[in-house]
Amino acid sequence: MKKLTALPILILLLGFSLPVQAQSNTGENNTKDDMRVQPRQMQLANSPRKMVKTPDWNSLQVEATCTVHFLLEVDNMGHVINVRINEAKTTTRDQNLLDKLVEKVKSEVLYESKAGTTMQTMSYAHTFFAK
Repeated sequence: MKKLTALPILILLLGFSLPVQAQSNTGENNTKDDMRVQPRQMQLANSPRKMVKTPDWNSLQVEATCTVHFLLEVDNMGHVINVRINEAKTTTRDQNLLDKLVEKVKSEVLYESKAGTTMQTMSYAHTFFAK
């Protein structure tokens, strides 16, 4: 059994390009420039998308200062399809306020479109100050 070394794996992970031994039809080993190990191109599944339209919070009145953390499901066109509250990070439990905020975010927030993606979950937080 052939002993494997960590060097080829390390080279692939770091994205170096090294020549590969190509086997010809005659059984010879040839080094070909066109047969190189390609660098890995990593792309995050949840890469950041820019929010292009934010809610207008000016008309909203809250009784106590609070921070609300939203989890938004965004489609490839940038439309918010679903909104959830991250309760672990949110500092209010006023369900009436949270319901209003969810509807406002769902109807007013827009992200940049990103062709070729499926639904993405984006996080968004906002601090509301008592007036």
